[in-house]
Amino acid sequence: MAEVEPFPKDAVSRAFSTLVEGICNENGYDLQYSAVESVDVIPVHHLTAIEAALSAAKEQLNQRMNKLFARFRYRSNLESPVHRLPADVLMMIFQEFKPVRPPANSSIFNLLLVCRTWYDIIIPSPQLWQDFSADMPLKIARLVIDRSRMHPVTVYWPISGTHYRPQRLESSEVLDMVIEHSIRIKKLIVRSANSSYPNIRKLIEAPMRLLEDLKVLIDLDDFPPDGNGSLNEFVLSEGLPLKHLYLRDIATPLDSPRLSNLTTLTLSGIAVPQSPQPLLRLLSSSQRLEELHIRNLSSSIGNIESSTPVTLPHLRKLVLWYAPSIYTAAILTSIHTPLCSHVSVKDGLGDGTGSESVEALDAIIWCPGSNVITTLVGGTDLIPVPDWLKVDVGDSWIRVERSETSGASCGLELYRVGIPQITARLGTLFSQLLPGPVGIKLHCFSQSIDLLPWSERVESLQVNGKRTCLAILQQLSQRHVISGTGEMDWICPRLSEIYLWYGLAEREDTPLDEEVLLSLVRQRWSGGDGLAAALQPTSFRLRCEKRLCPNLWSLEDEIKRIIPSFELYE
Repeated sequence: MAEVEPFPKDAVSRAFSTLVEGICNENGYDLQYSAVESVDVIPVHHLTAIEAALSAAKEQLNQRMNKLFARFRYRSNLESPVHRLPADVLMMIFQEFKPVRPPANSSIFNLLLVCRTWYDIIIPSPQLWQDFSADMPLKIARLVIDRSRMHPVTVYWPISGTHYRPQRLESSEVLDMVIEHSIRIKKLIVRSANSSYPNIRKLIEAPMRLLEDLKVLIDLDDFPPDGNGSLNEFVLSEGLPLKHLYLRDIATPLDSPRLSNLTTLTLSGIAVPQSPQPLLRLLSSSQRLEELHIRNLSSSIGNIESSTPVTLPHLRKLVLWYAPSIYTAAILTSIHTPLCSHVSVKDGLGDGTGSESVEALDAIIWCPGSNVITTLVGGTDLIPVPDWLKVDVGDSWIRVERSETSGASCGLELYRVGIPQITARLGTLFSQLLPGPVGIKLHCFSQSIDLLPWSERVESLQVNGKRTCLAILQQLSQRHVISGTGEMDWICPRLSEIYLWYGLAEREDTPLDEEVLLSLVRQRWSGGDGLAAALQPTSFRLRCEKRLCPNLWSLEDEIKRIIPSFELYE
């Protein structure tokens, strides 16, 4: 880059003098300008006219300078790498540009303002005008429709008729324009209040032969439209098979020919059929399905029926959340997913411990070789062994997740009354099925459990609540007989991380808390009494308030002499 010359003060002075003298001459006064005092010779009655002329000249000068600077920037930008790209390459980049939802900040309209080159490429290119939103001004919406010509379009229809969006967004002009061009809609995303019926029905039942991706989310409100009923169900128009379907609180017949080639399927709320049979019939014809999400079904009818499982050869993600236990069990027992590497099951609507539906679901989930167990423990050609399992236990729930870097995932969240029984069952199951090196991170939320079934797998232990902490510490101070060998070993011999959290405002029980903690440390890690010390933890942390647990805090130095990693904190 060439060096910039020093600021030319003389040149500016000469130019300014020429400007002032020229304006004075045009206003009938001959002036030789050298400094501001030179204007003192101008008669006062000429000053107003000359000042106005100078102001106009100043404005014009600023405009010309701005144009000149813009030209400089334009010339510089032409040398940048992006401006050296051919127009067809820029077009490919713009086509990959995905707006969040027009007219949001990332829409195509912002690209028009970048530079003239981009503007000239975007304006005549119909393939870049394919995203239409109902909250566009009507004139802009018409512009998008016109510019897209006959190309397929994506339509976003946001909430309207509520406090989220003003009612004017569903004006008849906008709706009529969308329906008029519905044959070109390739993707339709609708989020609407139930009170928007019947306009939303007109939109989603419009002829959309090219439609591949449909997402309809209904926000149920308290005021259904008088005389029109609720928007509970709609019928798809005829056309090509859909690839993606997402319905929340609105249903459609699942026997539609357009649903026979789905790649992803999400049904939530009243979109889920109460009986699993219509869904299973749909799945049997959906051999290309890669993702299945079933959520938030409040009630179901029917039972688990013995039948040949439906094989979904390409399914990689299965999500079953908050459906009745009998429904979840029916789905899990009726499908075979050889490639599935992501399973998430949340069962929060079981009818209690001992009920047939809960027992049936648990028998299916925890059966060796089931989809869930296979994804959890891995060890197959398609699903690798996890780095570790994470198990969280609460008063009435248990959550199990696998964790590793390969991309496979599995998560279970089950609400049960008999937590001690199910945790003992899972501890035994995982000890038997997990490959040798896989460990477990166990987190007890105010729920003490029997550590013995988990003993051979637990590497990390986190405990919440003072009483639970004391119960766990007492177990860790014990040894047990190893099955098959008759030898003795510590409970949880692989344990390397311990985190104990007293609850807020929980006060120590003197001297119980100190005795339990100190007894554990001396027995397990001091190596006294002729017993081999347990593995030293890499991290041992106890959180409690110093003002409420002063005696525990007084033990810190003594414990650190035995366990250097021990740490107290608030």
